[in-house]
Amino acid sequence: MASMTLALTDWRLRNTAAGLLEQLCMNGTLADIYFVFPNRGEQQDSLPAHKFILSMRSPVFEEMFYGLDSGKQESEIIVRDIRATTFRIILRYMYTDSVEFDGNTVLHVLYAAKKYQLSPLIEECESFLQTAIDVNNVCSMFNQAAFYEMDILQTKCLDFICMNANDVFITDDFLQLTPLSLLAILKAGSLGVEEELDVFKAAMKWAEHHCEKKGFEPTPKNKRAWLGEALFKIRLPIIPVADFTTTVVETGLLTPEEQVELYKHMTSHRNPSRDEDLFDNVGKFDAKHRPGSVFELKIPVSSAENIKSCLTAASQILLVADKPLRLRKVSLLYSPQQYEQNISVTITNMKDRSFQKPKLEPVPEKGPITFTQGVYLKPNTQYNIAVSCMIYRGDVKALEFTETQRGVLINISSVFNSISSIHLSRVHSDFK
Repeated sequence: MASMTLALTDWRLRNTAAGLLEQLCMNGTLADIYFVFPNRGEQQDSLPAHKFILSMRSPVFEEMFYGLDSGKQESEIIVRDIRATTFRIILRYMYTDSVEFDGNTVLHVLYAAKKYQLSPLIEECESFLQTAIDVNNVCSMFNQAAFYEMDILQTKCLDFICMNANDVFITDDFLQLTPLSLLAILKAGSLGVEEELDVFKAAMKWAEHHCEKKGFEPTPKNKRAWLGEALFKIRLPIIPVADFTTTVVETGLLTPEEQVELYKHMTSHRNPSRDEDLFDNVGKFDAKHRPGSVFELKIPVSSAENIKSCLTAASQILLVADKPLRLRKVSLLYSPQQYEQNISVTITNMKDRSFQKPKLEPVPEKGPITFTQGVYLKPNTQYNIAVSCMIYRGDVKALEFTETQRGVLINISSVFNSISSIHLSRVHSDFK
């Protein structure tokens, strides 16, 4: 009778191996090690665990508990660099393979997973971070990806920053970049900025922030010291001379010798009407246009002075280029005030007939239609770019032309069109 009662109260009864492990997780039953978290303000300042189970999951714990240098076995381990709340997540994962974290906890979990060499958990953290990237956190993530040597996440963060450079530059998160992260971004040829002057302004704001954060006066000398090598990755030689004079020179950041050298280049070797790169460098400064920077391709259209009728139609152009591009904006022949609502854009791959309708920013009263994210265009593939809206149609004839910009050969053709220009940027071969 007694044995039957014992069997009924046995915690192992009618449980699977997985169920038993879950039951043992953070349970004092059979525990032979306790993790203590001093001065953390946690309700539970120690967590029970089982050496054998931890050693099965982590080579760090195996070496700690069963290695040649394990020495005298302690019953408690003091943990000072990980919060108890984070360690609970780690233990839950090691016992059950299940994990729950969010944007507030994932980096803490990642740190612990790296410390204890939990490779599958590291991958889960990295996958979560990749899906959580936005303009307000991408720079912090880029820092962390570099620190933890997560190459895939680094690439995705850099790609996102290059795609959304002007939006990223104005965030508080941009100011949190480490000097090495800033250097990596400013070096990127795929950095998709509207103007190189935007890069300079962002770098100045970053340098001023770090001076003030460390208690230094934001003098030109101190800001230059913070920028270091990153200063020379700002492509000052391609900034228009007027902007260079009123904005760059006025900061006092450049030496007199650098100013003279750059002025000589600007006045002697550059035709402002063209985007040719005549030199790789001017002094220490990169002098080539960034392949990823945005350029405008103007599309010639016939006169539409005599507006004849109002109808719903899709303005269409066919585009093919010999290098990968990203379509960022579409400008229309008429001002947006002359259009009805519900403007939409459809981009069709004419090779496989796949299409997409990219999300648009709110249509402005003036200026181009801007895509929330650029649209990737494959090389040597014809695309139909169609803008559907209520338009005022004039005498717009068929056209076809070929033009080379930023080293890209682009062919444009259309039958009916009210698209006056498109804004494109080149795409680095590693980025899509």
